[in-house]
Amino acid sequence: MAEDELDTSVKDLMDFFLRWPEFKDTAAEIATLPNLSNRQQVVIHWLIVLADRIGQADLSPGQPPPSEF
Repeated sequence: MAEDELDTSVKDLMDFFLRWPEFKDTAAEIATLPNLSNRQQVVIHWLIVLADRIGQADLSPGQPPPSEF
């Protein structure tokens, strides 16, 4: 799917988590934009690292996993 055709509607945090692979490249591109300050680039970088480390249990503690898993 072309970048401009990517469905960017996100229903909730779980939807974003499940679709993170679709959004990760865009986030990485944003981190390298030349008009961002060094601080902004670092924050985006660490948000990407954080998103990569989040697991299903972090989003729904004590709840059964969604059927996608």
